[in-house]
Amino acid sequence: MTVLQRSKPAVPAAFQWGLIPQGPVTISVGGVYSGYWISTDATPAVTVTTTDPVTIRYSVIESLSGATLIHEGIYGCQVTVEHTYFVGGLDENTAGRTMQFTNFQSITVRWCHMQNVRGIELEEYSTTYFDGSTVIIQYNRVDNIKGFESEDQQTFVVGNFIQFRGCQHMAVCELGWNEIVQEQEQSMATDIFSIYNTHDAHIYDNMMWHWSKPGNSFDTSSSGGITIDASQPGLTCDDNVAERNQVVDGLGIITYVNFGGDRNDLLDNRIVADGYLPNGVKTGNGYDFPLVIIAGGSDNHAHSNYVDYVDRSGSRGDPETALAGAQEGGAAEAANNTIIGGPASDTNHQTEIAEWALWESKKTANSIKVGV
Repeated sequence: MTVLQRSKPAVPAAFQWGLIPQGPVTISVGGVYSGYWISTDATPAVTVTTTDPVTIRYSVIESLSGATLIHEGIYGCQVTVEHTYFVGGLDENTAGRTMQFTNFQSITVRWCHMQNVRGIELEEYSTTYFDGSTVIIQYNRVDNIKGFESEDQQTFVVGNFIQFRGCQHMAVCELGWNEIVQEQEQSMATDIFSIYNTHDAHIYDNMMWHWSKPGNSFDTSSSGGITIDASQPGLTCDDNVAERNQVVDGLGIITYVNFGGDRNDLLDNRIVADGYLPNGVKTGNGYDFPLVIIAGGSDNHAHSNYVDYVDRSGSRGDPETALAGAQEGGAAEAANNTIIGGPASDTNHQTEIAEWALWESKKTANSIKVGV
């Protein structure tokens, strides 16, 4: 099997930038900050307690105890993080959330490198601070999202790259050009992009490379690369767009709008998987067709997507059933996409590796740099 190789930072940031490790910090005044902050207990490494704009640049933020790396201490935060390393522990108990904010004004994360963390969580309880807010998460490199899911799927330690919860009043939400790479037995994302009961997210030009549950047990996870989720009573998912993303060796793009979701579009994405783990063992999770629109909403579409996918049983799945909730109906919607058929053996690990080459050329053509 060909192993994916990526360049690694030549010089650790702490030495490169002359940073001295110190304990957790509370930022109570707006401004620009740089530092190396480490949490060794339940205290967040960085706590923001001001609603004035805060910018963190050229920093290292580390937690090896499961604590959140950046956390709000007040509603209405405005936080920008750029050129920063986020570092967590080696399992779900010692890897904390990258950032957690509720009822914020603006969150921007660009050109950062996240290792062994459980991702960014953004939540709305009240529109007092949240109405008209902005979220910009671009050009980040992510290695090995941590999390846990029990065999009976009843116990979770949630891990994502981005988790939205009930965010329905965003003026801007741009989630683009992020590179998420996960290694077998070293990662466990619940969903990589989880758009839960949320409106107006734009998810574009991201690479999601590999998803597998540690232990590779059979049929014990329903996680996805991108999940637009209104699968429980309450708020809906409306006006979300996922376009030009690559989901490789993973579980696809799923629109659960069982309880309502309108005008969600899945456009020009590429979903490629050969049905095997990187070590050549048959995958235990992922079945049927990986591009899904569940019935329950209206005016939802999947157009111009490329799907070359083999599931755990060696099947390419049933696109007409998977897309039955689309506005055009399953058969008509399937015809709007490029779906590779033929024997499952026609799709292999080299097919997946070709997607990485496509991603690299795409970055070059658009002059995109990801990570610190």
